[in-house]
Amino acid sequence: MESVCGSVLEVPVPAESPYSFELSVDKILSLDDRKESEIYVCKICNVLADERLGEENGSFEERLRFASPVVSLSHQYFSVSDKPLGHWGEWK
Repeated sequence: MESVCGSVLEVPVPAESPYSFELSVDKILSLDDRKESEIYVCKICNVLADERLGEENGSFEERLRFASPVVSLSHQYFSVSDKPLGHWGEWK
């Protein structure tokens, strides 16, 4: 996947994405003594969005389809159409 440097932070962001977040790690929480499981608490420093997402002439549904977000629930990835996209670690 092609990436470019973020606008606010020196982080890679996808070159072609309807929206991206530039995040800085604020805190790392270890869930076990071996530090094999961690939670990263991040601060959103910038949001990059395609101009078409901000246009008010398109319906919410059209903008949602264009943004094409993915939700992770119960070890599975889903698109906004409820279509399974694969299990965790098995992105399709």
